[in-house]
Amino acid sequence: MRASGPRYHGFGRAQRLALIGGAAQLLGVLLDLTPLSTPAKLLQLASGLGGLYAAGSHIAARCYGAALVLVYGGMLVADLDTGPLSLFRAATLHEGRAAMLGLLIALIPRHGSHPVTRT
Repeated sequence: MRASGPRYHGFGRAQRLALIGGAAQLLGVLLDLTPLSTPAKLLQLASGLGGLYAAGSHIAARCYGAALVLVYGGMLVADLDTGPLSLFRAATLHEGRAAMLGLLIALIPRHGSHPVTRT
């Protein structure tokens, strides 16, 4: 018996954002867009590849978003403990951008509108 209810097929919003975010992370490393240390560049490379891989499934994209929030959010909080002027460094801005992207990926609805149900 087939389950009733809405079925969604195709590429969801979280998957698209994971793909775009992963590609942006990779381009940032390959084109050397921000002056980051070598460990930060390796982390950016790994998170870029992870984003490309996670774009394959909706659950993986959500987990990727949560991982970005935890890793880059933790790094951002640790950097902000050093003082308010650390907010304007390139590494801190990169960490904040990646953490916000992860939050968006983790929380965005799967599709734009919910299907109308008949009562």
